[in-house]
Amino acid sequence: MTMISFDPSKVTGKIKEIIEKSKQLGGEGFNKEDLTPVAFLPAGEHKIRFFFDPTMEISRFFYSHGTGRNRTICARGQKGEGVPDHCHICKLSDILDDWELYIGAKPTCLVYGHVYATNASSDYWAAGNTYCIIGNKRLQDSIITMLGTLVDDAQDFLISMLTPTHKGAFCSVELTKGAQGKCSIQVIPGVNKDPIFNPNEEMPKWYKPLNELWVPAEFDVTRYRNSLKVIIRKNMDSIIPVELENGIDDEVLSALILEVKNEIAEDEKKQAEEGKGESDKKEELKSEESKKEPDKKVEDSKVNDSKKEPDKKEESKKESEPSKVFVTDVPSYPPGILKAMGFASNDELKSMITSVEITTPEQKSAFESWLGNDGSKAGLQLLVPGSAGQETASTTKCGETYDVNNKKCVTCPDVVDCMQKVINS
Repeated sequence: MTMISFDPSKVTGKIKEIIEKSKQLGGEGFNKEDLTPVAFLPAGEHKIRFFFDPTMEISRFFYSHGTGRNRTICARGQKGEGVPDHCHICKLSDILDDWELYIGAKPTCLVYGHVYATNASSDYWAAGNTYCIIGNKRLQDSIITMLGTLVDDAQDFLISMLTPTHKGAFCSVELTKGAQGKCSIQVIPGVNKDPIFNPNEEMPKWYKPLNELWVPAEFDVTRYRNSLKVIIRKNMDSIIPVELENGIDDEVLSALILEVKNEIAEDEKKQAEEGKGESDKKEELKSEESKKEPDKKVEDSKVNDSKKEPDKKEESKKESEPSKVFVTDVPSYPPGILKAMGFASNDELKSMITSVEITTPEQKSAFESWLGNDGSKAGLQLLVPGSAGQETASTTKCGETYDVNNKKCVTCPDVVDCMQKVINS
């Protein structure tokens, strides 16, 4: 059996690491109230009140790459330390030239909004909830258009609507998706809704600047590089043919592609070793089982023998016990034969003969002899077990009986072809 052992110091460190991750993902110190509710704007008709973030930004528009934890802001137009002179993910998208890979930069709009009504309810979007709403450039353009129509002629109305601690109006939003889709926003005047947040209470912890949500606005070199590697790994089957045919005209991309190839090779090697380890364990277990198998077979044999033993004993008992056979068919005889036999009637004869128990060849011979001597065997059918099966006494035309198998007259030891002896009554 293979024993597994671990370094105690490493085990302690690993457990502490697990505990720390648990705290970050929902364990101690984690508060659901800190999470900003985020939702994509679905196609349909909605009644929404848009409002400022804590820094008085109404919306945030940017380009991003990747999905989930691997999202990163596009490097184009970014400034700061570590920002590349061009976006390598956009460059990779141009090299592969396949829009279905969805590698290119995605235009994204973020805006806070409270939903009063919707015809597209779901588990992720429902009336009565406040969200950081995620949309595309159409949503951004519609918001800017709506602000432009109010900023000069209805400043107070606009400020009241956008301030979450004031009463304010809401908008009718209609979104259709697809290549010919559109987004329209119409302000509904004359209906003021209660404040989103109570002005006498602290702001909720999830109410954060839009620059901190979804994809952080500040360019993160490590996040960007990791996202690029994930995209390369995910699309390696598309990258290799292009690389072989035309090469990758980008030094950073080429280096990362090679790095990812090596990582894939290491992962495959590790999986193969783990698979071999599992296979070795299975073989070892089979070997251990095979060693135990003979004992098991012996036990099974004993069990089977014990099950069979009663049958053998029963057979032996049956063999030792003689078969019991009775004469069952006694025909009627003429008065002269009955008189010669010493019986007053056929019933008396039948009663005596059918009660005789024959269990051995000796008893058979004695009974046959008695029948023969008394001349009473005519018409009897005697069933007695023998080595060659059952012998049958048959009746001749003259009323005598003979052994069918041996053509032998029961009365006379001589073998005859035909017995026509007539017995006179």
